[in-house]
Amino acid sequence: MISDITTAFNPEEINNIDAIIFDCDGVLIDIRNSYDKTIKETARYIIQKITNIDITNFITNKLITTFKSCGGFNNEVDLAYSIIISIIAAIKLKIPYEKFISEVVSNLDISGMHSVENYINNIIYIQDTTSKLNYPHSDNMICNIFDELFYGSELYNTIFKRKPIFCCDGFIKNDKIILTKALLGILQRKFKNKIAIVTGRGIISTRFSLQHLLDYFDITHSIFLDDLDRNFAKPNPASLINSILGIKSSYCLYVGDSVEDLIMVNRANKLGFRVIFCGVFGTDDHPNTKIDLFKKKNAHMILESINLLPNVLNLV
Repeated sequence: MISDITTAFNPEEINNIDAIIFDCDGVLIDIRNSYDKTIKETARYIIQKITNIDITNFITNKLITTFKSCGGFNNEVDLAYSIIISIIAAIKLKIPYEKFISEVVSNLDISGMHSVENYINNIIYIQDTTSKLNYPHSDNMICNIFDELFYGSELYNTIFKRKPIFCCDGFIKNDKIILTKALLGILQRKFKNKIAIVTGRGIISTRFSLQHLLDYFDITHSIFLDDLDRNFAKPNPASLINSILGIKSSYCLYVGDSVEDLIMVNRANKLGFRVIFCGVFGTDDHPNTKIDLFKKKNAHMILESINLLPNVLNLV
């Protein structure tokens, strides 16, 4: 499957697109062995520390994708936290993890971790656990462990000026770069300098992985949400709107891989901006599920990879 352009989008309008903005994780970079692995290891470490139970084989990429399907988990640490409190609640209730997680997931909504907290709090007392975790307040256990595992000892110390607990290289080094110089060259011929990024990542981790490829983007009008207040997190459209205004786009293409990306685009459109959403599915372990999800949510365009953009945009 190369592409599937739904009835929500008129292919004849492709020539009107004057700018392109990318999400990073799952779009420019395959994060299954970096961010996703950090979620798993953070949850495993903290659950074992609190309960003395090893859940190594339970947290899978499919579980992570299932949580993300609600559109409220652009922040990976929110997701790790939600998995942690869900499994600890299941342990307290003496219910099989799979059964309880299924119940949690069926009650998720766009508020993400707050919907998890609300559901669990109505069933069992877990304030002793949440108080210990102190998330998302400053200097909390989850963020410290997550950041150290992701960035590695050296980069963690450089960014946060703290002595690391672990001695590790960091899962960020497992980032697999999808973006190529060749693709950027093709896109620049059409969009000139109107190429930007709106991502949940911070600029340091984005630069670390993309390196010189980041120089092809309008960094001034790109948004790195991990460096901002969490209230700006997707699907809040403010970041996308600020980027659109900055690059002076009248008809923009946003390329993302998640439900929150799609919701963000829809919200920007409702506010009077003209944005087409392109959903990519090639970095998902269950691509058919992602395709079906995008179709159900009326994504304008669905592609396996950003490397197919030149074909769809009639640039080759």
